Amino acid sequence: MAKAAKKIIVTLPSLGRVESNPGGSFDPGGVSYEGKMTESGRTHYLENDNPAMLSFTVPNLSGYLEQFRGLVDVNVNIQDELGQSWIVTEAFITNTPTVSGGDIPIEMQGNPAEPV
Repeated sequence: MAKAAKKIIVTLPSLGRVESNPGGSFDPGGVSYEGKMTESGRTHYLENDNPAMLSFTVPNLSGYLEQFRGLVDVNVNIQDELGQSWIVTEAFITNTPTVSGGDIPIEMQGNPAEPV
């Protein structure tokens, strides 16, 4: 289930801590279940592992566009609207960053999020 993310914080090697604009979305990932019927009519389930998914924007500040291009293997901290904190490890960018309206939209995935 996706959550509204109050703030997403990414730590980049050359820029340090980068905070997102308010209003991103965050799916913590983890195990989901899918129903499966057998030939005998019994219902069973399959477990699927799902990555954490993040969608947010950052302001177009000096160096941000270059740093987000090809971004891989970073830890991402998330704070949701209730103040709960999460960490997504080994995260990577899944879109090609562009500048739109003074912001850079970012989409990332990583290991399932863990509460901090």
